Amino acid sequence: MEIIVISPETDYPNEHEWVIKLFEAGLLRYHVRKPRMNDEQLEQYLEEIPEAWRSQVIPHQSHNFVDSFKLGGWHFKVDSSQIARADNLRQTRHNGQVLSRSIHSLDDLNEDLSGWDYVFLSPVFQSISKRDYGPKWEESQLTAALRYCKEAYHTKVFALGGVDDSRVHQCSLMGFDGVVLLGAIWESRYPLESFLRAREALSISAER
Repeated sequence: MEIIVISPETDYPNEHEWVIKLFEAGLLRYHVRKPRMNDEQLEQYLEEIPEAWRSQVIPHQSHNFVDSFKLGGWHFKVDSSQIARADNLRQTRHNGQVLSRSIHSLDDLNEDLSGWDYVFLSPVFQSISKRDYGPKWEESQLTAALRYCKEAYHTKVFALGGVDDSRVHQCSLMGFDGVVLLGAIWESRYPLESFLRAREALSISAER
């Protein structure tokens, strides 16, 4: 089980300081999703991340910055034009760069996902950051779909949506390969503490 953190959509006080603290605490991958930023604003955002951590940063937009900032890969939405571009990147990417995408239904787990390093499935639980946004399936259905996906395509699936330290063990029992933290981090006054609690929960779950 691994932990990934997604950036807040809007500015968070002292956001880059917290991001650096998360990396220093052991965060391995940070996804940047800033839908309200244009290219210039996102460029400024990336410049504030120290070079030492940029290879662990995955943008959800402005993918042209991956090469110029030596970022860790690309994340895609479910969009035919983006999926086509991802196919091209599989042939040209450098070692270590990842390709990931978002999915939002159990039917998506039946697709051929073998070309992706990992996918985010959401919402797994009632969202922390979005009101009235929750799962539309039974847990038993999800568990079966995850088992099929992993056996058929060997693609890692991460749980996103309503995930915090109290949900980590449940995600492990369902069959997820990791969790994605968003609201649990940025709806908190102390993002680092929230991350450390989730990591501790992850360690305890692994020992069970």
